[in-house]
Amino acid sequence: MFVTSGVNYFVFSLKMSAQTDVLRNNLHAQLDRLLDQLADLDQIKGEMDENEYNESRQDTVDQLEEFSKSLEKMKSGEGGLSLLDDVQRIQNVYKI
Repeated sequence: MFVTSGVNYFVFSLKMSAQTDVLRNNLHAQLDRLLDQLADLDQIKGEMDENEYNESRQDTVDQLEEFSKSLEKMKSGEGGLSLLDDVQRIQNVYKI
């Protein structure tokens, strides 16, 4: 009995670890996309109307704020301790 439950726990742990890795990768990809979007906007600022630039930049900043709120929910919920450090690191990167 113990061996079977131990194996099941191990398999469960591996699945959770894999799911955590996928979530972590998705979070990093989303953050990278938003930061790249800000960098791209700054690069083409001279080619854009000032209002268009300001609106686009504010939209991206709003998305970063929503991203931050999502991370806060993950930290306070069942996100698990293995994800907590990564969430905090991601939050430190996007603070503008």
